[in-house]
Amino acid sequence: MGWMQNLLGSYQLLLVQLYFPFSLGSYTYPHPIHKRAHTK
Repeated sequence: MGWMQNLLGSYQLLLVQLYFPFSLGSYTYPHPIHKRAHTK
C-alpha cells in the first residue's frame, strides 16, 4: 500500500510540475495571439 501511495504522490507532483508552469505562463505571459486580441 505504501509504494502505491508513493507512486501516486510522485505522479501527482509530476502533473503539478507540468501543469502549473503552463497555467501560470498563460496568465503572466500571454501568447502573441492573446496580445493581438487585447490590443484590438
